Amino acid sequence: MKKWLTHQTKHLGRRLGFDIIRYQPRSHPVAQQMDLVRRLGVDLVIDVGANDGIFGRKLRELGYRGRIISFEPIAEVFERLKASVANDDLWDVVGVACGETSGEVDIHVSANSVSSSLMKVTEKSVTSAPASAAVRDERVKVRRLDDELKELRRGESRLWLKIDTQGFEMPVLLGAPETLQDSVMMQLEMSFVDLYEGQVLFDELYRWVLDRGFRMSLFDGVHWHAETGELLFADGVFHRPERLLDAN
Repeated sequence: MKKWLTHQTKHLGRRLGFDIIRYQPRSHPVAQQMDLVRRLGVDLVIDVGANDGIFGRKLRELGYRGRIISFEPIAEVFERLKASVANDDLWDVVGVACGETSGEVDIHVSANSVSSSLMKVTEKSVTSAPASAAVRDERVKVRRLDDELKELRRGESRLWLKIDTQGFEMPVLLGAPETLQDSVMMQLEMSFVDLYEGQVLFDELYRWVLDRGFRMSLFDGVHWHAETGELLFADGVFHRPERLLDAN
């Protein structure tokens, strides 16, 4: 009876455009991420490329109650982010971009804002997602993540570093060697094709992360080209197995 009900529920869900899967750490990506947060004892989430805070809000909905520090450089989007966390005393927001060196640069603001980048968007990106096209440039401050966190950390030592900077992930990493040392978990948007000019693609970025002691946990947020079926990008989630607090 149980199997029949499960089959019927899944069948109905798929007819309605949904896929129903069991929420458990060994099979469900969201459950697996939150299980890693618990087992790694994450005490600070660093959200680089926060946009209006969607990633942090998701964590709060899933039960994470620790500190979050979010970075978002676009002025209009930053104001929305700041307003959305006004009542959360454990969530700090910073209105700068992160990179390998400090200074000022132009960010190319996309029509949908979430595709905005310090790198120029390619034609392949625009053909697969027209709203990723840049509509204006905005001058923003860039700071090394290590320098910013010296002023913001409160003794936390088990970090989850999340970077979603639309092709600019490697410069962020290069400006954060100290942060990486204390990171027990990391999440990166990783592209398989050139969506931004000059970005580091999956194969090189993956090897770079492995060389620093991380191991891949799962893929999340996978995106394909709607017309060609080509895999475009995904969020790679990594952790340090030796930093797990338990083996259960």
